[in-house]
Amino acid sequence: MKIIEKFLDYNPYSRPKKLKPSIKTITIHWTGREGQSAINIWNWFNYHIQKYGKFSSSNDCIDVDGNIFKFIPENEISWHSISGKTNLDYVKKYKNEPNYVSHSIECIPKNEKTGEFTEETKGALIYRCAMLCVKYDLNPLKDIYRHYDHVGKVCPKYYVHNEDKWEELKKSIFLAYYGMIYLGLTFDGEDKNES
Repeated sequence: MKIIEKFLDYNPYSRPKKLKPSIKTITIHWTGREGQSAINIWNWFNYHIQKYGKFSSSNDCIDVDGNIFKFIPENEISWHSISGKTNLDYVKKYKNEPNYVSHSIECIPKNEKTGEFTEETKGALIYRCAMLCVKYDLNPLKDIYRHYDHVGKVCPKYYVHNEDKWEELKKSIFLAYYGMIYLGLTFDGEDKNES
């Protein structure tokens, strides 16, 4: 597993250079197609969506080998959830829509029919979520969401169709989080003054 900084260029459609007031949750997504690379996703966010006038991006992208690509710094918003259509319970609880208070993570599936992730992707996702929970004092069992939970979109597919696996994933994140707390890890120095 490698953590690779590959930040998108500033543009209104994917990296609008707006700061988040805070990070209160994590939102998990899937890219929808197997066989993609993180660079394919980066190119889509950085170049292609502008041609179609769409707003779309993610803070991170995890590939099938478990490498974590940082597309947008943690303290900046990403356009990962449709504004105006968010579950009202979420807005009420966190006083904002996910784009402004949630760290988004796209995962590339090993199988687009099932939406399942490789073990490497899942391991990197568990690590990244646990690390963010430590850093921002989030509860892994309560503050991690699927895109589906915000707007009803079947995303990430595998964890929408397999609720038991979703609960297992959150428990695995909690165990990793607890281990990091026990070891005294803080991650305070990451993503400061990134550009």
